[in-house]
Amino acid sequence: MFRSNNLKLLSNKDLWNDIIKRLISPNRQILSEVLLPRLALTSILPTSATKPFSKVINEIHAAEIASWIDNKSVIYSKTNNPYEFKLLLRGSRDGFTKDSFWNICNKQANVIVVMKVKGTDEILGGYNPIGWEKPSSDMIVKYCNNSFIFSLKNSIIRTSILCNAKEPEYAIECNREYGPIFGHKPCSLVMRDYFNEDEMCCWYYQSEYEQGLMYNEASFFSVDEYEIFQISKRSQKFNR
Repeated sequence: MFRSNNLKLLSNKDLWNDIIKRLISPNRQILSEVLLPRLALTSILPTSATKPFSKVINEIHAAEIASWIDNKSVIYSKTNNPYEFKLLLRGSRDGFTKDSFWNICNKQANVIVVMKVKGTDEILGGYNPIGWEKPSSDMIVKYCNNSFIFSLKNSIIRTSILCNAKEPEYAIECNREYGPIFGHKPCSLVMRDYFNEDEMCCWYYQSEYEQGLMYNEASFFSVDEYEIFQISKRSQKFNR
């Protein structure tokens, strides 16, 4: 049997009277119009996972690189990184050759190169605020006192390594027959051509930049992936 308190919630008086009559005479037909209940449907939007901005580094790596650029003694967190990383080149997308490098990155300033060494979990890279400029002749050398190269912390390397330029007059080399180069004769970090194929196509040598990035003073390698980002300050304010 219906409770009267619940029935009083009904706003249709004719329907109320019909229900009372039906209770008295169960075989009596209800003549009032009965509408179907209205259901409030809540649309569930599909959740979209945030696509990683890089195939080589993560947000924590990016924040650490940003801290080095700003000469911070305390590393930025990934939520207060004041720099935006805009992808210019990705090897698996644009090619692993010197030609793809020059076609995309020629005269681009404030760039960061990151590379994943093939066969290991090592991540190497460098920051070049003045950029590379493809020379009309074979090679030119640029002065830069705030470029640096680095090795990033990962599952094998427990501590990131930062190497500033100790000879700024030889910090950046531009060579039309090579990709990105940090240092000059002998170069500290070099990508020559076909970076992902020949293990002799890339190398590190401790010379114009401080301390060692890798276990050996000189090492040759190829890469599984490499990327070049252009950085710029974000518009919003961050707590530092």
